[in-house]
Amino acid sequence: MTSANFSSHLNDAVIGIQAKGRLAAGSMEWLNERCGTDFPVSEKPFGDNPRREFTDQSTGITVRGFSNADLCPIAANPRLRKLAELVVVGGDKFYESIAETKAPEDIERPPALKLSIHQLAYLGFAPCTLMIGKPTTDQDREVHTVVTSYPKLADRYFYMLTPPVREELHFPEDSLDPASRPEIVYVHGGTEMVARCAFNGGADAIIDVVDSGRSMQENGYMPKDEIIHFGAMLVAGTTVAYEIDIPDNMHTASPVQPTSLLHELTL
Repeated sequence: MTSANFSSHLNDAVIGIQAKGRLAAGSMEWLNERCGTDFPVSEKPFGDNPRREFTDQSTGITVRGFSNADLCPIAANPRLRKLAELVVVGGDKFYESIAETKAPEDIERPPALKLSIHQLAYLGFAPCTLMIGKPTTDQDREVHTVVTSYPKLADRYFYMLTPPVREELHFPEDSLDPASRPEIVYVHGGTEMVARCAFNGGADAIIDVVDSGRSMQENGYMPKDEIIHFGAMLVAGTTVAYEIDIPDNMHTASPVQPTSLLHELTL
């Protein structure tokens, strides 16, 4: 494949998308609108097809369905380029993949690899927000334990908290000290249920992606602070990204201004 193919509306590209969910439906709709494909628009576009693959005959574009967690690693690994040269992924997974922790090295945290991936375009659908929530019935509780699927973003957030926000959320005054820093409990999904059921009285706080915050509230946590806004992105491995020229009509302006944390992550 050459860069000319990409600049001609991504013709002949192999694109990885989420196999099901609103990101899957949005990806298919975006490709149909921007690239002239004729893919089925559904939250389960592949149905029971075990191959989870479609090829549009008029453009040569192939889409393949993967789990959301696999999309960024596929883009980052040159050996997996045949699986998908480009991926459409949620901004939450993208920024968690590229984030680096800023805390002192003697703080234990889940091992995480910074992936070599590059954002090509913000696509303008599936907007969401990473938020911190406190127990609805005990919002003044001091924060010592935080449950999240985004340990690196949480780590950066703790590091960048301003004193007024730190006080409002009831973080310990010396929470930047390794001995007093909140413990990050990593879970792979099910953040709200784990926080509610696995701790006596619930976790002190959770950090999770929300659309409206309703699900967080229904599980007993009140959204308190917006950390990052993001949406769907077109992403490629760094070595592939330098070969690609995305046409201007492929871009959609982000509807929100990034927070200071997002700015820090992109430096």
